Amino acid sequence: MKKSLKITFIIFVIVLISCISFVGIYVQNKGKFENIIRDYQLGSGLTGSRHITYKIDDTVNDTVYDAEGNVIEDTEENRALEGARVESIAVNPQEVLTEENYEKCKDIIQNRLELMGVPYYSISLNKENGDISIELPEDTNTDVTSQYLKYTGEFKITDSEDENNVLLTNDDIKDVKVGYRTETEGIVVYLNIEFNKEGKEKLSNISKTYISTTDSEGNQTEKEISMYINGTEFMTTYFGTPIEDGILQLQMGQAGSDEVSQYLYETSNIAVLLNSGKLPIQYGELSENRYIYAEENTKLDNKIMLGICIVIIIITFIILIVKFKISGIYTIFENIGFIALTLLAIRYTNVVLTREGIIALGLLYIINYIITYKLTKVARLDLEYDDKSKKYYKIANAEYFKLLPILIIAVVLCFAKIEALYSFGNVLFWGIVISVLTSYTIQKWLTINKKKEVKQ
Repeated sequence: MKKSLKITFIIFVIVLISCISFVGIYVQNKGKFENIIRDYQLGSGLTGSRHITYKIDDTVNDTVYDAEGNVIEDTEENRALEGARVESIAVNPQEVLTEENYEKCKDIIQNRLELMGVPYYSISLNKENGDISIELPEDTNTDVTSQYLKYTGEFKITDSEDENNVLLTNDDIKDVKVGYRTETEGIVVYLNIEFNKEGKEKLSNISKTYISTTDSEGNQTEKEISMYINGTEFMTTYFGTPIEDGILQLQMGQAGSDEVSQYLYETSNIAVLLNSGKLPIQYGELSENRYIYAEENTKLDNKIMLGICIVIIIITFIILIVKFKISGIYTIFENIGFIALTLLAIRYTNVVLTREGIIALGLLYIINYIITYKLTKVARLDLEYDDKSKKYYKIANAEYFKLLPILIIAVVLCFAKIEALYSFGNVLFWGIVISVLTSYTIQKWLTINKKKEVKQ
């Protein structure tokens, strides 16, 4: 490939990647244009956070009985009947309100947060009254997440005609997974409940008992079970065939490829509830405060900072052009490509971007600029091509070797539990990796491409 054609092709690729990174790729979907490039995952410092406190439900329910012990409607007239009595039952009896159960509830809710993949939350327990306080990053799923966390997660299968005849419970569950398969009508989403050894045996017996039978006269009778999740009746059905493998498969919905994600999301949340266990205490309505950090003054400050950064970048580009002429222009393309690739890496590796992560981006640009500035000097040397290449690699190796301690620190910070440190470390890590790649490829190909270039 001719050198001029090679340079043109490299610049074209850089421009293409930059357009994808800075602008996006828009496709038409249901009459609207949508960007198919993944969006940034912003930290709570940029989007706000949700502070939630779960309080124990102190509701007391009254049940009215007549003189014969039958449950009757709770009215003033019925309460006044001769022989009538009222029994008050607390949603949470006093015996369950223990510090041990408080801790168990906290552990279960924390497990749900982990299973839901909620990043960088904080959770605390008031051991005096059982209140659980959580801080969550604000996003489109926060409302749903906050509701699912307080659900009891109770699972039970009963005789449809006798709710007190409990056949299977949470204690019989081994694992719950979400599955799906493609059929001609669309994608079908399933909830697969796998039972433990005892549960497997129970399910086998139930599936042979709760069936549809036909007598000699052709009359059909169904003996049915009722399934409850979170105290709500999920379904009433009977079994068509015995289940011997201990896995109960429930169809949760069917939709096309564009809409199936909602079914998967809802089914996944149910799986989280059943996998995390049943809360021993029932929590009531939650109290919450939403903290919005993007106030008008903050937005103005961000715009001013963005403007300053753009001005600084333009000045650094002007310096490259004035100092190195055509080689400086090539280096500008390398820096633009570096920024574009780093931003794509941040999005596609699910890095949470915080203010500290943005600071890391600024540091990375300075580091990459300094290194590329030094490497561009090599292109101005009065040397043969092979000597230039050796000199180029010698300087590049020395500069990036100096960054090795910073890279090690960045790797360590990638595993930090603190959102700010995690973001700073991940952005720094990917930036250094991409800087190495672009310096050893893009800039090398663009600047060291002639047999000899006389210094001007």
